[in-house]
Amino acid sequence: MFSFSQVILGQYLPGKTFFHRLDPRSKILSFIIITIGLLGTDKLWVIFTYLASLYFLYYLTELPVKYVIRGLKPMIWLLLITSLLHLLFTPGKTIMNIFFLKITEEGVRQAYFMGGRLITIVGFSLLLTYTTSPLDLTDGIGRLLKPLSFLGLPVQDFTLMMSIAMRFIPILYEEADRITKAQISRGADFGSGNLIEGARNFMPLFIPLLLCIFRRADELALAMEIRGYRSEGKRTRMRELKMKISDYFTLILLILLTVVVYIV
Repeated sequence: MFSFSQVILGQYLPGKTFFHRLDPRSKILSFIIITIGLLGTDKLWVIFTYLASLYFLYYLTELPVKYVIRGLKPMIWLLLITSLLHLLFTPGKTIMNIFFLKITEEGVRQAYFMGGRLITIVGFSLLLTYTTSPLDLTDGIGRLLKPLSFLGLPVQDFTLMMSIAMRFIPILYEEADRITKAQISRGADFGSGNLIEGARNFMPLFIPLLLCIFRRADELALAMEIRGYRSEGKRTRMRELKMKISDYFTLILLILLTVVVYIV
């Protein structure tokens, strides 16, 4: 039976490992460095190197394999479509003809390459969200964007909106799961029919979910207004972020590894 409770995108899994204890700013910067390294390479061995590093990091953080697999499930269709497009429409030496489509050696290589790149980026992003609480993650992003406030950009408002959005993700999953079970108990069928029929079957789910989103947003806005919230002024934090030696060491090591990989 279809259930939104199977989706764990952005879920935080508490732990006491080295990666959990890193400052969120260092983890965010590490993810940016890795993403730049993946997007800037055209070598398959580099992708495999990053995948091996990703497996090693998951082992160190003691994250269950089932959470990694469940986190990658929502990306399967994107992965298949991306790989298929590169497989069928990349010019090069033809190795097989399927009607008017040609499969080339370069297309096979690009399909593997793009699939591996996408899996690696998603895997590192899941590692970031699994080991960093939403509050720390938004606080870290806000600190990294703080220099932009001198240009007049509303960094504090952006950080607040992102924090609220991340906190609403598990709430919306619970609401969607509750509405789904209620509709199934009334005879709704979400798993049969073709693509168009499947989309039509989901309409009884989307409309109540949208109404729930608007209702919760209105309640939140009213609660903030009653408590006198204002975006102006300097905000204080219960726990101040502080970069440690391990954070600087991680960033320097990643930068050096990326440079060495490109030189090799």
